[in-house]
Amino acid sequence: ISIGESGDTINLAGSAYAAAGVNTPAFAVAKSAAQTLTNNTTTKITFDTEYLDTANAFASDKFTCPSGQAGNYIMKMSLLFYKNAANYIRATELAVYKNGAPLNYGNDLGPANHSYISDSGDADITQIQAQSTFLVTLAEGDYVECYGKAITVNSSNPSVYNYYTSWHGFKLIQ
Repeated sequence: ISIGESGDTINLAGSAYAAAGVNTPAFAVAKSAAQTLTNNTTTKITFDTEYLDTANAFASDKFTCPSGQAGNYIMKMSLLFYKNAANYIRATELAVYKNGAPLNYGNDLGPANHSYISDSGDADITQIQAQSTFLVTLAEGDYVECYGKAITVNSSNPSVYNYYTSWHGFKLIQ
C-alpha cells in the first residue's frame, strides 16, 4: 500500500486512531494480607494495593466513575476463598455491587456474580477460586464494590487469601 509520494511527510497525530481515544480510566488492585470473613455473611472485600490507577478513581475499596468518564467498563474480580484450621468450605459467593446494591442484570446469579455450592455436606474443599468478568455501564459518580461470602462445614470463619485475589478494569473506547 502506498501513502503519499516519495518525499512526502505523513503526520499521524490527527489520525482516526488518535481521535478514537484510549481505554482509560483503568485500574488494577490487590490485597497485601488475607481477610477473615464471618461465616455465611456477605462482606465487602478490601483492596489495599494499587498497581494501576490512571484517574485516581479507586479509593476506600471501591472504583468510582470520575467526572467526564461515564460509559461502559469491563472489569474482572477474582477471590481465593480458603479455610482456616479444619473448617472446610461448603459454598462461596462473589458478588458485584453497583451503588450499594448487587449487580444482577435481572436475575439472581447473572454474569456479574459467581457462586459455588459443594454437592457433599462434608466436602474437604480447602480453597476455591471465584472469578467474575463483567460489563457495567457507569454514570459519573457511580461506584462498584466487591463482596464475598463463604460458608464452612463447621461454621468457623473462612478467609479471602491475598494471593490470587485481585480486581481490575478499564473504560471501553466509545
